[in-house]
Amino acid sequence: MAAALKKADFTSLRGGFKFNTNGYPIQNFYLTKVAKRPDGKFQTEIVEKVFENYGDPLRQGLRAGQLNDWEEANMKDEIAGITRANEGIQGITWNILGQTYVPKHRTEHSFSWHATFPPGTFVPPHIHPDQDEYLYILEGRLDFMLDGADESATPGDLVRLPMGKPHGIFNKSQQGAKTLFWVSPHPAGSMICSGPFTI
Repeated sequence: MAAALKKADFTSLRGGFKFNTNGYPIQNFYLTKVAKRPDGKFQTEIVEKVFENYGDPLRQGLRAGQLNDWEEANMKDEIAGITRANEGIQGITWNILGQTYVPKHRTEHSFSWHATFPPGTFVPPHIHPDQDEYLYILEGRLDFMLDGADESATPGDLVRLPMGKPHGIFNKSQQGAKTLFWVSPHPAGSMICSGPFTI
């Protein structure tokens, strides 16, 4: 599978990137905010570039000061409370391969985020060597490559992605899809898993 990913020839919705050794793209990441337009609707705006050519330094045996600072400020024991709809940790949103992710909670044991997949967006096939990952489908339909098999999920379905098993996520429909992701355990030193997420 890794060889096929390296040979893949397609146009990315996010512009040019190359695949890292863990199967995730090496690409730029941006701090974004949600802003109200003059017509009263909301849009995502880029505040600044946070990482350039990010390739998951943990998996490459490196340490990145920016990641360490963010983790020290956000790795904590869970506290009782409610994370409201449309809210994330410290107002952070991520844009990854055209999707919008909003982190909902983060402890050393697990991590969750809300994701919006516009039509045609996808997460390329990859593996999480240290975590199990789950998706609870809220809206729309997502197609999956699960350990070599093609599957699909709709609202109310729970998708289980075991550690060490290859998987990819695709919105092949003409409608947006929304899902709640979570991973467990949350390994120390990694923002989410063996993948490129952004703050």
